[in-house]
Amino acid sequence: MSNVDCDKMKVNSKPFRTAGCRQQLPMAMIVGVKKCGTGTLRDYIGLHPSVRMVIGATRFPGWFGLTSGEVDEWRRQMRYTIRSQLTMTESPGYTTCSQECMLRLKPYLHPDTKVIAIIREPVDRAISDYVHWLVTLNKQGLIQLPISAKDSLRVSGKGRFMRATFRQTVLDPETGSVKEGAAVLKFGRYIEGLRKLVTAYGHENVLVLDGTAFAKDPFPVMKQLERFLNLPNFFTRDHFSRNPKTGFYCVAVPAGSKPKCANPKTKGRPHPLIDNNTLSILRDYFRPYNKQLVDEFHLSFPWLFL
Repeated sequence: MSNVDCDKMKVNSKPFRTAGCRQQLPMAMIVGVKKCGTGTLRDYIGLHPSVRMVIGATRFPGWFGLTSGEVDEWRRQMRYTIRSQLTMTESPGYTTCSQECMLRLKPYLHPDTKVIAIIREPVDRAISDYVHWLVTLNKQGLIQLPISAKDSLRVSGKGRFMRATFRQTVLDPETGSVKEGAAVLKFGRYIEGLRKLVTAYGHENVLVLDGTAFAKDPFPVMKQLERFLNLPNFFTRDHFSRNPKTGFYCVAVPAGSKPKCANPKTKGRPHPLIDNNTLSILRDYFRPYNKQLVDEFHLSFPWLFL
């Protein structure tokens, strides 16, 4: 029955009603972290025949208060499913909402709702985020690339600015200290968001995946995710192949079909060359946060010990 595709049926038709198609709140959510592989993880798990993943990301309700009407509006963004299928959605920014935000939504969800976070080495993530902001602001016509030294653009929140270089964006030019409010750094303090998730959903319902390992070889990570979600075994090594031109993985479902590969315009963008001093300062900055991940979540990702 998991192969039933409600999307191909006319809503409220007899086959639609007979199959039991309905929109329901998600039983599993990919909640971040931005620039750590959330979109690729969403696309891959959405290929599992027992999963119905929303196409694209959704914005979780409850950021500044919550009504049942807002929850119902969010539910209507989900795909139609039958009882044996798993409704899923994704939003890469959910880990940055407040504890109150998460607790507002929790009572509307099933008690066993699963939450997935994927994280990567935080300095690499910050550089990717910086490049992402450059491209986004350029598309919006707010800057011209290369960005000039006189440019200083607010990207999110009070005092969070993009500067002409990555170093100027993350380090104070006078003291050389880390700008803790820098927008490209806040997402890399993973422990802050994960603690909130565990408080709201419980350790047993939160899975933290290694985005660095996922980029190198998605197959083991996908099997780990299958087990966490109690899904039937589906993914095999034959589903995945590396694109020799880009170095990124492609996925082919069913195995042997034409593979779908990452868009080279959005994946693998050239990164600026960062001096060793800046890299060292940032790794020192993130090290205490990474240690807390090891201590509290018992993670053993190699980059956590740099």
